[in-house]
Amino acid sequence: MKKILSALALMSLSLGAAAQVTAIAEIDSHKYNGMKDRSTYWATGLAYGTKYGTFDGYLQGVHAYGPGYKDNLHGFEFGYTVPGLTLGSASISPRLAYGQMHNVDVPGTDGVGKYILGSVEANMPLREGLNGYVSVSHMKGFTDASIQSQNRVQAGVDITLTEKITARVGYSVIRQYQTTQQGIVTMLFYSF
Repeated sequence: MKKILSALALMSLSLGAAAQVTAIAEIDSHKYNGMKDRSTYWATGLAYGTKYGTFDGYLQGVHAYGPGYKDNLHGFEFGYTVPGLTLGSASISPRLAYGQMHNVDVPGTDGVGKYILGSVEANMPLREGLNGYVSVSHMKGFTDASIQSQNRVQAGVDITLTEKITARVGYSVIRQYQTTQQGIVTMLFYSF
């Protein structure tokens, strides 16, 4: 973990004063269709916006539970978002990320799920202080302890609360292992 935090600190120093730094906190809550299973995802991290794109790093975790089990996973994710793409009045943000989740309870594995994630988000102004967004993503696991494939669609709004603080509320659908989860996305952004 020290290597990850050191790499994030070095990245921020190398980008210099031109970088816009945003702190991000996220909590998502999902329920499986037709089942009693639920999950809560949390993440906190920093994003560095530069003319070369946005570089981000997060600490993350999942608490999943249902009849007879509880999972408590933790890990990290690093990503890169391509800068400055637009389509009409919408901004388009393709992102590629690598992540790991530890403490995965899959017998016969080392308990570490490693994955890559590709996503595209479209963000469009609705009125002053209110933007709408739509996002699609695909995650591909490449270790035995990983979720092998996950697709996600979400949509919602970003609300400007102050000059530096923005809140996001959205609806999310996740498909994995022939199951569907539906839930709520909540995020808070603070720009330094």
